[in-house]
Amino acid sequence: MSGALQLPENFFQLLVEASADALLVIDEQGLIVFVNSQACQLFRYAPAELVHRPIELLMPPDLRERYAEGLVKYFAGPGRRAMGSSSGLRGRRRDRSDFFMDVGLSPLETSRGMLVVCSVRDITGQKRVERRERDRMQVLELLNSGASLTEILDFTVGAVEAEMPAALCSILLLDESGKRLLHGAAPRLPDFYNSAVHGIEIGEGVGSCGTCAFTGRPVIVEDIQTHPYWGPYRALAEQANVRACWSQPVLSAEKKVLGTFAIYHREPRAPAAGDIDLIETAASYVSLAITRKRNEEALRASEARLDAIIHNTPNVAIELYDLEGRVRFWNDAATRMFGWEIEEAIGRTLDQLIHTPEETSAFLDLLRQISGTGKSLGPLEYHFHRRDGSDGWSISTIFEIPGFGGVSMFVCMDVDITERRLAETAMRQSEERFRQVVENIQEVFWMLEAPTGTMLYVSPGYEKIWGRPRDALYQSPAAWLEAIHPFDRDQMPHGSPSDASFLQYDREYRILRPDGAVRWIHDRAFPILDASGNLYRIAGVAEDITERRQIEERLRQSQKMEAIGQLAGGVAHDFNNILAAIMMEVELAATAKGIPQETREGLQVIGTAADRAAALTRQLLLFGRRQVMQPTRTDLNGIVTNLAKMLQRILGEDIRIQLHLHPGPLMVHADGGMLDQVLLNLSVNARDAMPNGGRLVIETSERHVSEEELRTNPDASAGRHVCLAVSDTGMGMSEEVKAHLFEPFFTTKQPGKGTGLGLATVFGIVKQHHGWTRVYSELERGTTFRIFLPAAEGGRETSSPASAPSKPQGGNETILLVEDEASVREVTRRTLVRHGYQVLEAVSGVDALRIWEEHGERIQLVFTDLVMPGGIGGRELADQLLGKRPALKVLFTSGYSAEMAGGTVRLKEGVNFIQKPSSLNNILEMVRKSLDG
Repeated sequence: MSGALQLPENFFQLLVEASADALLVIDEQGLIVFVNSQACQLFRYAPAELVHRPIELLMPPDLRERYAEGLVKYFAGPGRRAMGSSSGLRGRRRDRSDFFMDVGLSPLETSRGMLVVCSVRDITGQKRVERRERDRMQVLELLNSGASLTEILDFTVGAVEAEMPAALCSILLLDESGKRLLHGAAPRLPDFYNSAVHGIEIGEGVGSCGTCAFTGRPVIVEDIQTHPYWGPYRALAEQANVRACWSQPVLSAEKKVLGTFAIYHREPRAPAAGDIDLIETAASYVSLAITRKRNEEALRASEARLDAIIHNTPNVAIELYDLEGRVRFWNDAATRMFGWEIEEAIGRTLDQLIHTPEETSAFLDLLRQISGTGKSLGPLEYHFHRRDGSDGWSISTIFEIPGFGGVSMFVCMDVDITERRLAETAMRQSEERFRQVVENIQEVFWMLEAPTGTMLYVSPGYEKIWGRPRDALYQSPAAWLEAIHPFDRDQMPHGSPSDASFLQYDREYRILRPDGAVRWIHDRAFPILDASGNLYRIAGVAEDITERRQIEERLRQSQKMEAIGQLAGGVAHDFNNILAAIMMEVELAATAKGIPQETREGLQVIGTAADRAAALTRQLLLFGRRQVMQPTRTDLNGIVTNLAKMLQRILGEDIRIQLHLHPGPLMVHADGGMLDQVLLNLSVNARDAMPNGGRLVIETSERHVSEEELRTNPDASAGRHVCLAVSDTGMGMSEEVKAHLFEPFFTTKQPGKGTGLGLATVFGIVKQHHGWTRVYSELERGTTFRIFLPAAEGGRETSSPASAPSKPQGGNETILLVEDEASVREVTRRTLVRHGYQVLEAVSGVDALRIWEEHGERIQLVFTDLVMPGGIGGRELADQLLGKRPALKVLFTSGYSAEMAGGTVRLKEGVNFIQKPSSLNNILEMVRKSLDG
């Protein structure tokens, strides 16, 4: 054809070679009959290595069957078609590495038959970008959905292993100390390997990951068996069947190491360029997940702390806002102030709740101004709308709270000042009310100007407590310090009021009033800041705590006396056991015939001394409230009247006794003998205070103690009480003597003139009767003791006439004698046997139960000590035996009272009590009385 372009003979070959795609021609048997140079370069084979070879050579093993079936189908219906990236086609290079590819197929009719021209393009890079974008989006979706860190790490490992099938991935996290790596995720590594590396300490040469975390740089180990970093860990790696380890540090935005991401291979291997990019991308995902999760945890912790603080601030409305003015927190006080419930307020914006759009815009501008500066705003005045439509005003303080994962949050603390803002008159009324409060409260309110120290205000309570004029304090604030007791001045702040010691303190100190009185003060000071946060005033509240300190001191004294009483009672009990043996042995010995007169007189001296010792121990027991009390309904006036007849003889003619008794009977539930002892001891004490004579006044009265009085008297009880007052005109007592007044063995008398147990006994008896004692005394002006006892309801108690003493009688009954003190048990047994009784001895409650099991049917009386070792005392023993035989007679004895034995002994039919030490006649009488009762 004329003018036609003449093409060179090798034109089509040149065209094929110039193609950017790899071209292969395949026959119907699946053999490669032609490849261009791009195909050889893509698959990394020489032409001669591909021609006449099956196409399966270039396919991954897992896809060869699929490719063979597809080729058969294609030859059955040939045509032009493209197989894109969505089909997941992969090719395999000579080095056995796989890649994703796009394939285009075109039929070619030749003399040799049908051939297929395949055009192949490597799309691995595109697939990698697509996969990583999907992975990144999936990580973000997991983060936003609230997935755990473990779930995100497992996903990241799975994504990398999917892109690099031969890889085994591991994520290790750096612990809080920054010194050890902890297991994060490694699903394809053996469990024993993960356990071995969990908690490993990082450092130079500690494998790939330990070194990577220590240096903060990637560590690529192509062959674990030859690399020096893996020297100590080669056996572990060999057991886990890994030979290469590429470790990448996981870094925060601030380049702080958070952990490592590692890829292992089962054969020695160096990373390709794409591999390094893959591990860096995976490490960035892990960094994003760790940072986000830790920020979320920090945010939750911070919100929890803030929630705990502001929910316990009942009088201040506290809200938490973000930069958009959206409510993130709202406390109960805010609900009371604005009217919106917490559930309604959370998530709403300011303009939906309490501010107009204009007010909201101005508020948000302020938040933006202080965001990131660390500054606070306030106090500021704000207008707001309540839910019910009413208007209000608040004083607000605003400051930013850090620790919310990079999200700016602002706390607003509001105090409602609506009333003050209603009008100027309302504000003046508020100030007047404030003035009235501070001028009428008992506490002293004061305020200083800083840094000059000028006294701005001190309330009238200062004049009442300090006893000094306020004007003097206004003229010289140093007068405050001058009034403080010299011993307490050093603890008070000195120097300028702007010094740190002045800003806030809480002190207790004494002051000296002009009249010489000493008062205790509790003083607290607080700084007041202006809108710029500068100190400009110091306010304080001072409270008179003298009365409280006195109450505390009385309580400590009462507790001390209680402890001393416990000790005294214990000593008296043990001493009583000794005295009981002595007195009974003396009395038993005195009954013997043919005793020389000199010996009989010696026994009498011993008996008299023992009696005196017994009297002393009784006083100790009374003081310690260990003496058994036998209360009856008694008229206090009757006790005073009867005892007054003998008091005059005891006190002497130079002391005049006056009685001022309540006109009606004053009934108490008390032991009459003990009350006689109280009145006698107080009267004798008054006599000793009036060596030159004087006047003794005994008064009885009725008092109702209110709940209010209990606050100042820890020993008192509320209700109706009777009062016994004993006053003298003697020398009085100092405060030091009063502080030790009721302590046993404390006396101001000369040696040999007193035991020091008289007032201690009074204290013990009154306590045992659930009463209390008050003492009023001044030097050279006398002393008054007031005894308060609970009043008993009902009329007078009548007493039965005393029966004439009778000579003790014996008997022939069987008695179970239970006594742990051997000497007391022996003399008691001899006395009972001498008077005809059959005696079975037991050394303890347990021993008594054993004897009862053998001889219980013939035992008619159990004579037992109350307090014994072995876990079973007299009360428990009696309870068990009475359970077996309710009609059994029981007689108790003890140097202790029933209180110390675990119960209260009441004298009633069938149950009697003998106080140690006791005479043999008394024992015999009580035994006979118990048996005949």
